[in-house]
Amino acid sequence: MERRDGMNTPPGHEERRRSRRIPLWVPLVAVSADPSLDFSQPVDTVEVSRHGCLLCAPRPFPRGARVRLNSPYTKRSATAHIIRSHPLGPQVKAWYVALELDKAEDIWNVPWRPRSWGVT
Repeated sequence: MERRDGMNTPPGHEERRRSRRIPLWVPLVAVSADPSLDFSQPVDTVEVSRHGCLLCAPRPFPRGARVRLNSPYTKRSATAHIIRSHPLGPQVKAWYVALELDKAEDIWNVPWRPRSWGVT
């Protein structure tokens, strides 16, 4: 299958995204909403969508953990859960962390919205 960007998608790895991801750096604070975990961690987005984001964080987060994302600049927040964490390179000093928002919305304050984002 050929993607819109011209890259070939391997069989069984078709795009499953409900809304387009866009590269956008947004500084956030991730705070545990899970009573069994205790963390409050500054993180930065790498990519965002109306349904979630990919963060760059200094540590991994457990799959399924619930977090509140707070934006100190936009004063917006949302709850989400961790989909996966994986190390960024062989000398692990940072982690990519994928999250799914509990409610699809634009908490990122994106100046333009892709059509797949719909109306917020």
